[in-house]
Parts: sequence; C-alpha cells; structure tokens
Amino acid sequence: MNIEGELYEVDAKKLEILDELEAYPTLYDRKEIEIKLSSDGSIRHAYIYLLRSWRADLLATSSVMLTTYSSLGPHGRVYVDKYLRAKEMVEDVESGLYHEILGPDHPFLMELNLKKKEEELEMKSRA
Repeated sequence: MNIEGELYEVDAKKLEILDELEAYPTLYDRKEIEIKLSSDGSIRHAYIYLLRSWRADLLATSSVMLTTYSSLGPHGRVYVDKYLRAKEMVEDVESGLYHEILGPDHPFLMELNLKKKEEELEMKSRA
C-alpha cells in the first residue's frame, strides 16, 4: 500500500501536543509503523493515529477516500482549530465529533452524556 504524506521529526514535547490534538488515547490510538520513503527507499519509523472505535456506517456516510489532504479540498471539511474542536467534542456530545464517529450508544459517549447531565443538575441546584 502506498500512502502519500509528510514525515516530521518531533521531540517528546511535540509528541504530547500531537497526542492532545488527535485526542489520544480517547478517540485515537497511536501506533508505531515502519515506512519506506519513496524519495530514497530508506526505512523509517513513524507514528500514525488510528480511530479506536467508530459507528458501523461511518465509512458509508463519509466523503470519498482521499489520496492527499488539503483543508481547502472538495470534501468541504475545512480545518477547525484544535481548541474549538476539543470544546465541541466535549460540550456537544449529542451531535458533535464524538457522536458522529462513535455513534450514540458507545460507552464513552454515554459516560460523557451522563457527566454533562450531572453537571447541569448541579448547576441548577446552585441557582
């Protein structure tokens, strides 16, 4: 299999930042793989992020598979700043990113919903 992409060298701090950006280990797993560079045939080790779980129909409802990615591409999925994305993932558990990927019956999503409802009840009791 050939995958077109970019390879970056990162230190431990940058890896922590990438983990946060990719919602690892909540939404994605990080896996080390061996890759062969097309430029010179050398072998390198790289991390990839893989979804931990997803709804059964996720691939059927997603856009077409891409050979390259640009946030301005025809798929209409522009880049969303990680802080806004993280806020949506946690606050909008009924229709946000977690809901879209995992589906409403996933245990993690159900736990988030329960926590959100408990927080709302606590806020109402304080008012």
